[in-house]
Amino acid sequence: MKIGILGGSFNPAHEGHLEISKMALKKFSLNCVWWSIAKKNPLKNSSSYVDYLQRLEYCRQYLKNNPKIKVNNIFPEAIYTYDFIKKIKKKYPRIKFYFIVGADCLENMHLWKNYKGLLKEVEFIIFARNEFFKKTCSFKAWSIYNNMNKVNNLPKFNIVRNRTINISSSQMRRPQHQLQH
Repeated sequence: MKIGILGGSFNPAHEGHLEISKMALKKFSLNCVWWSIAKKNPLKNSSSYVDYLQRLEYCRQYLKNNPKIKVNNIFPEAIYTYDFIKKIKKKYPRIKFYFIVGADCLENMHLWKNYKGLLKEVEFIIFARNEFFKKTCSFKAWSIYNNMNKVNNLPKFNIVRNRTINISSSQMRRPQHQLQH
């Protein structure tokens, strides 16, 4: 079985999250995608976050017509992605997991707790919106991955160009964006 994990704050969940989930299902022949909603992100100011339980319920409602995409927060206490991936692989040793991210995550991935360990643990599916596609290979995490891969034979970094949805949750929270819709 192959499962993609799309982690994030989902503050709010939006069409872009849904679109890359559907693309990952199809392009990588995944059985399903699990959305893992973070209670907080240590690298972001969480003062603008909607309450965790509200975000969780919103995501469940948002996905109700998508049976292959589910909210699955089996380790909600895991703050760091590395810890989450280690726990989920231990709990489900027969499942091949893929970690789905937007290319914008690569820009700061070198700041994540134990990101080098994470690179060794799971295959990545990286969706690059138009403005990030060309920049992806210049990110520090990309060069670290390539250098480590020369020695360690790491799980893949799959980069997929995502042309259709060019929105982020941060953009949706901006007042000027909300006024336009």
